[in-house]
Amino acid sequence: MRVIFLPLLAVFLSGCAELPRIFAPQSDIPQIDQDSHQRVWRQRIATLTALQNWTLTDKVAIQTEIESWSAQIHWRQTGSDYQIRLIAPFGQGTYELRGNEAEFSIRTPDNQVLQADSPEALMQQQLQWSAPVGALSYWVRGIPGPAEEVTGLRLDEQSLLLDMQQNDWRISVLRYLNTSAVQLPGKLFMHNDHYKIRMVISKWDIQ
Repeated sequence: MRVIFLPLLAVFLSGCAELPRIFAPQSDIPQIDQDSHQRVWRQRIATLTALQNWTLTDKVAIQTEIESWSAQIHWRQTGSDYQIRLIAPFGQGTYELRGNEAEFSIRTPDNQVLQADSPEALMQQQLQWSAPVGALSYWVRGIPGPAEEVTGLRLDEQSLLLDMQQNDWRISVLRYLNTSAVQLPGKLFMHNDHYKIRMVISKWDIQ
């Protein structure tokens, strides 16, 4: 089943025009090597890695090689368990992805519950796009996932992530939100050779 939500996508993308230059050669990306920045950055990674119970609400726009669509996302993370609801505009239905390190399922708008070998396979089958869910749970917090090498790291003066490359994806944080616990991303742009994903997070709820 293919989902295309072009009208809302056009409105949504109009608010995402201020994208940074992310195709710079590696030599053009300044590396953060000052001791103070490194200490703060490592502490931030440790703090946000320990933050495992949270909920976010956002709007997402997906562009593939052949089509574009948008939805609202409600993502609840409790330890390794996640529940990701993608809500289509104009009453077009909801997809719900659930899983943890051992099992994955997706519920379609017509209430079918389907399983596959990975959440990425489920997304590809049902949505015609996919992203690495395990790594994405770190990227939305503004830190790299622990499993893959990071290149092109760029931080701001507060040691907040601006830009990095991991797992064949380029991840840029365009805006941060102040929460009661810590600053967390409010707008992200992520892309690889096949997909472009824009997320605007309106709310973080930290448990």
